[in-house]
Amino acid sequence: MNNYRKMLLSFFFADFSLTIYFITVTWIVYEQSNNALLSGMLVSIGFLPGLLLNLLFGVFVDRYNRKNLAIISHSISIFSIIILCINDLLGDLSIPLLISTHMLIQTSGSLLRPAIQALLAEVFKEEDLPNIFSKTSSVTILGGIIGGSIGGILLATFGSTLTLTTVIIGYLIALTSLLFVPYRRTILNEDTMNTPSILQEFKSGFHYLTNNKFLLLLFVLLFNGQLVFHSTLGFLSVYTLAYLEENATVYGFLNVAFSLGGLAAGLLGSWWWAYAKDKFPLYSLFLALLGLATLGFSHYIILTFIAVFCIGVTTTWIRVLLQAVQQMATDKRYHGRMASYRMVCNQSVVVLSGPILGWIAQQYGPNIVYVSLMLPVLLCMIFATFLSTHHLFKKLVAN
Repeated sequence: MNNYRKMLLSFFFADFSLTIYFITVTWIVYEQSNNALLSGMLVSIGFLPGLLLNLLFGVFVDRYNRKNLAIISHSISIFSIIILCINDLLGDLSIPLLISTHMLIQTSGSLLRPAIQALLAEVFKEEDLPNIFSKTSSVTILGGIIGGSIGGILLATFGSTLTLTTVIIGYLIALTSLLFVPYRRTILNEDTMNTPSILQEFKSGFHYLTNNKFLLLLFVLLFNGQLVFHSTLGFLSVYTLAYLEENATVYGFLNVAFSLGGLAAGLLGSWWWAYAKDKFPLYSLFLALLGLATLGFSHYIILTFIAVFCIGVTTTWIRVLLQAVQQMATDKRYHGRMASYRMVCNQSVVVLSGPILGWIAQQYGPNIVYVSLMLPVLLCMIFATFLSTHHLFKKLVAN
């Protein structure tokens, strides 16, 4: 239990730091450029290196020590933020530097996520995974809530240097907590014992995925949840400045509302799973649709907060609960590769949609971005209807 708490502490401070970092970078980029298209490109370009490396990361996670890979990821993030902080002190915090370091941080995150998810799936029992994923999600999002609250206020009051310093401290705590968790790798599959090449492991993982139509259906819904999640956050700074005409403090609290929605979703994840049963993806997407419509057509700040909260709830249910289903349906030897393949799908749609949504925001206004996101949500509601009738999905949810 003590080690579990250390992991929760690491989850908390990692997202605490990441949220403050994201608030700071997106605000500075739009403030310096006054260009919504560039904000969209920031979200898109940030995922590009990870998109190319995800397949390799998945093989690494299945071959090597998952805790060590997570430690490497945190170390890369700390190094990147230190570079930003030093340049900020020197008065040379340029947009090219911000984009470059953002790519590095997002790439480290592409390694961290499959490593941590596979680590949890290896350590805990299969029947406990929905609850474990919900709890870690709640703690992670709580870190985002506090980070969002502090980040907006720090940025508006003290500027970017102190804000970035806070990010470094948070990441150091996350890294230290993870270092003190004892772990010994327990999964040795027959392929690893025969020491196959990385290419052979990639091929075996790809063959496993292409022969599993259930996982492919899950991936469609998961990348839609990821698209709405990242696009909502990515354009929130532009939306706050250009559409609501509010300041960085309001932007920070909108991030808090989004994170509060995620926290509520994490705390209520097991209840939602039991209540909605095999319809939980469909109902979650419908609620997300209502939130997007509100952001697209309303100017009222109270309704904006409610809508952002609603999207935070629903995208977390889609992402976290369906990830739990994915882990339950996947052979443990392939957890790392399947997590990385899922991230390839997730990040591909973000990379492709970022410039398009940025152009829409620049030409028609940031609120129309959220109207545009309603289309993929509507399409995925059709896929969710098919998923709810799948025999394996019904079995996993019932268990």
